[in-house]
This record gives sequence, C-alpha cells and structure tokens, in this order.
Amino acid sequence: GRRVALMGTGWLGTLGLVQRLDSLTASPLPGTEGAAMVFWSPDGQFIGFWAEGKMKKIPVEGGTPLPICDLPGAWSATWNQDNVIVAHTVYLGACAKISAQSGAVSAGMPLFWPKFLPGGKRLLYTNLDPKIEGNRAYVAELSTGRETELMPTDTQVTFTPDQPGSSLGHL
Repeated sequence: GRRVALMGTGWLGTLGLVQRLDSLTASPLPGTEGAAMVFWSPDGQFIGFWAEGKMKKIPVEGGTPLPICDLPGAWSATWNQDNVIVAHTVYLGACAKISAQSGAVSAGMPLFWPKFLPGGKRLLYTNLDPKIEGNRAYVAELSTGRETELMPTDTQVTFTPDQPGSSLGHL
C-alpha cells in the first residue's frame, strides 16, 4: 500500500516503473524493458510482468528478473499468499493457474481480469454471460471452482477494502 507499479511507454518501448506514494517520481526497473502488464506478489516484494513470451518477476527494489514460466499473450494476473498466480491469457484460450515456485502451468476456465480477494481463496473476475448478452462479475472458490454471480458490468471489477487489511469493503 505504499507504492504503485506501472508501465511506462517512451521512444525506447515499454518499461516497468515503481513509484512511492510519497514521491512525485517513478523509478524505472532495469530488466523490464519490453514488459507488459505488471502485477504484485502478495508480500509486496516482487512485481510480476510479461516480456519475451515469459512470465517473470523482479524484486521491487530492482535486481535481476527471474523467469516464472513460458506464457505468451497475457492480459492480467493476480498472485495469492499460497504462491498461486491466476492469469488471463489468450495463449491457452482460458485462464492459466501457475505455481509461482515451480512455474507449472495448468489451464483453467475462461475468465477476464482475475483478482484474488482478501485471504487468497476466492477469485473475483468478469466473464461473458449469455443470459444478459454481456459481461457479469463473478466470484469463484479457487479450490472447488464454485461460481457465484454478482452483477452485470461493462468493465473489470476490483475489491476495495474499507481499511487496509480488511476483508470488508466494496466492489
């Protein structure tokens, strides 16, 4: 909650950046050149990103990027406390469930813009709903895949806690 990770684009291409909330300047992360789509590790120590057809991670303070797995065509990802990453990827035609430790990749159900809810056991996402001929927000249990419909939406959905660390909040 003290930093923001973002992508910067300039005449040399894209680059991962980190900015402290108490600063007006973002710092580049060397080694993230050509990166796309950044996301945080649950402990805030790493930033995940895609580059060169691979999912990688880099320490937030900088350092050498480390490969997690081969996974091109990613759109978004979320990482929980059990070192499970769920990524929306066009490569598998569905989401991918990835072990952040071993890099093992398994295909999951199709979903868009996944985000772990507090506790890391439930996943918030959007998906197509043929009943409404549009998108709907859902929550699914990671262990069982049991899905609960939430609401129609035209965009991604994010959980915002009432206070830092709280499991109570708003969509």
